[in-house]
Amino acid sequence: MTIGASLRSFLLDDNAISVLVGGNRIYPVNLPQNTKALSLRYSHISGERIVSSRRDLGLASPRIQIDAWGPTYEGVANLADKVLARLSAYQGYLNQDSPPSTFCQGAFFESERSGFEAESKLYFFSRDYFIWFEDALA
Repeated sequence: MTIGASLRSFLLDDNAISVLVGGNRIYPVNLPQNTKALSLRYSHISGERIVSSRRDLGLASPRIQIDAWGPTYEGVANLADKVLARLSAYQGYLNQDSPPSTFCQGAFFESERSGFEAESKLYFFSRDYFIWFEDALA
């Protein structure tokens, strides 16, 4: 499972977030066209992997941007705050697969911004996080 898919699963496991996004409106990279309901979008902005002179050690720290989008500023700020509360300094498995596969060593808030997109008529509240996780691919 990719870090994005694991994060999506982790966020949807939180009832408060899941209710706000209708149980499924968390998308990678782009929102579907004509989306008007409260939604989340995540993007992999940058990242690094910890390696030794001999091998990849299996620890990665991507910078993930998570954007709340919706018709009101209050709604997107509230959703973004719920994501922050869920992720802030979290340590543990991000997904509950059997067996769970993505172990997060730490999730840390980095920066934020907000605004309004005139074309879609949607507000957004965006935060960046560094997610340190053990990558099973290494």
